[in-house]
Amino acid sequence: MTLGVTAVEFHQLRHDLFFGYTLEHGVYVAEAEKALLDELYLIGRGKTRLPLDDLRLTDLSLEKLLTHAVRFPPYVEQATQKLMTGA
Repeated sequence: MTLGVTAVEFHQLRHDLFFGYTLEHGVYVAEAEKALLDELYLIGRGKTRLPLDDLRLTDLSLEKLLTHAVRFPPYVEQATQKLMTGA
């Protein structure tokens, strides 16, 4: 879907994973850290693909990322730690 000039992709998450968003002009927008975790969750479930090597992670809050990651299934937390450490 396109909103204005922005391409938007929608996926449904489990109810307990709906956090880390702000409402902006009637649209929920995820914090950068939450958006990354959502992608890792969807990748792990085979719902999407993302070239993780292309991501710029320097502006992310590691503390917020790891705090949010524990609310996801263990494979997301593991993928997060692997991504952030480059292991």
